[in-house]
Amino acid sequence: MKKLAILLLLMQVFVVSAVFAGGKGTATAQFLKLGLGARAASMGGAYTGVSDEVNAIYWNPAGLTQVNNKQLTAMHALWFEDISFDYLAYCQKGLGGAFGIGLNYLNSGDIDKYDFNGNALGETYNATDMNVSLSYAKKVKKVSLGLNLKYISMSIEEESATAYALDAGTFFNPWDKLGFGIVAQNIGSSVKFISESESLPFIAKLGCSYKVKENFLLALDAVSPSDDDLGACVGADYKFRLKPGDFSLRAGYKTSTASGFDSLAGVTAGFGLDFSGYGLDYAWDTYGDLGYTHIISLMFKFGQVAGEGISSKAKKAKRVKKKKVRREKTLNVAVIDFQALAPISMSEATFTTEIFRSSLVRTKAYTIVDRNNMEKVLAEQGFQQTGCTTTECAVQMGKLLNVNGIITGTFGKLGAHYLLTINAVDIETSEIIHSDKASCTELTPDEVQRMTDKLVDKLIDEVR
Repeated sequence: MKKLAILLLLMQVFVVSAVFAGGKGTATAQFLKLGLGARAASMGGAYTGVSDEVNAIYWNPAGLTQVNNKQLTAMHALWFEDISFDYLAYCQKGLGGAFGIGLNYLNSGDIDKYDFNGNALGETYNATDMNVSLSYAKKVKKVSLGLNLKYISMSIEEESATAYALDAGTFFNPWDKLGFGIVAQNIGSSVKFISESESLPFIAKLGCSYKVKENFLLALDAVSPSDDDLGACVGADYKFRLKPGDFSLRAGYKTSTASGFDSLAGVTAGFGLDFSGYGLDYAWDTYGDLGYTHIISLMFKFGQVAGEGISSKAKKAKRVKKKKVRREKTLNVAVIDFQALAPISMSEATFTTEIFRSSLVRTKAYTIVDRNNMEKVLAEQGFQQTGCTTTECAVQMGKLLNVNGIITGTFGKLGAHYLLTINAVDIETSEIIHSDKASCTELTPDEVQRMTDKLVDKLIDEVR
C-alpha cells in the first residue's frame, strides 16, 4: 500500500506541473471531458476540491473517502441537436476504504448522411460513446488517495474502437472548512479508428473548496487539458435549511466554454433538493451561440447519516428527545487516542488518553470500548485511528465500532500550562454534542488525573 501511495503522490506532482505548463494538442473521446452530476455542473465544474458524494468517481476518486453511506445516482442531460448524455453510478464504504462504479453513455441520435457533393442521401447513422469506471479510494493518514480504472468504447456507424485509461487523485482536508484536491484524468492508450490513432484527452486539475459557513460553500479549480489552453472554474453552493429538507441554490463560471462566444458562455446555475436520503439536482449550462443544456440528477442515499437534510431546529429537537431516551440506557462510547500537539510527544498523549479512559470507566456512566478490542476491529477493517482528527473520520470510526459516541481530543502546551481539549461526537447525528477543555501545570499522574476527572464530570453531567 505504501508503494502505491508513493506512486500516486508522484503522479500528483506531475499533475501540478501539467496544470501550469498548459499547451495544446489533439485528442479524441471528447465525451470524457463532459462533467457528470448536476450539482457539480451548476457550480461551473469547480469540484476537484469538493468531491464529497458519489460523483467523486468522475471529479476526483479520492473524494469517495468522504462518503459515509451507500449512494446511487442517475443523470440525464439533453445536449445540442438531440444529443443525449446519461450517467449511472454507485459507491459505498468497504475493502478498507471506499469503492464505486460508474457508467456514462453518449448517443448522438440520428445523423443525416450526405455524399461528397453535399447531397442528402435520405439515410441516417448513429454515433455512441461509453465509459465504465471502477473506483477505489483509501485514506492514508491525513491524505486520501483514489484511482479509477476505465474501459472506453466508441462507435460510428459500423466502425468501433476501444481504449483503457486510469484517473488518479488525492484529497486533503487541512481543517474541516478547507479542502484541496489534485487529479489526473484519462491517462491511457490511444484510440484507433481504421488506421488512424489519436490520444485520449488528458486533463490535469488543481482544486480547492472553502466553507464560508456550514451552509455556504465556495470552490475554485485550475484545469489544464492536453488539447486546450489552461482554464479555470469557480462555483458556489448556498444551502437553505428548511423543515422538510434542504434547498440549495448554485452558480458558477468556467472559462473553457467562454472563448469566442457571447458574454453568457461559461455561466452555470442550478438548484438542489435533499429530503432524508433522496436528492434532486438541476443544472443549466450555457455555451453562447451554441445554446444551453439542461442536466437533471437523482440521488439515493442508503444508511443515511441521521440528521442530514434536516433543519437545525429539527436537529436540536431530535437531540433533546434522544437525551431523554438515553437516561434510560447506557451509552456505548469509544475514546480515540488524543492528538499530540508540539511539544507533547505521542507517548504523553497516549498516557493522558488512558487516564481519561480509566476515569470514564470508573463512573460507570457509559460502556467504554476496550482499547485492545477497538484496535482489533479497526485493524480488521483496515482503518487507522492515527490521524483521525475530523468529525467525519470520527463518525466513520464510530460506525465501524458500532458505538453511540466517540470522544476525540488534542493535548498540547500553552505557555506554562498543559491543555487538554475534548469533543464528544454523536455517531447518529454526526454532530459534536459536547466540547470542553481543562489544564494542568505538571505532567504528573496526579495532575493529569485531576485534569481528566474535571472533564469527565462535566461530560457525564451533560451527555447521559
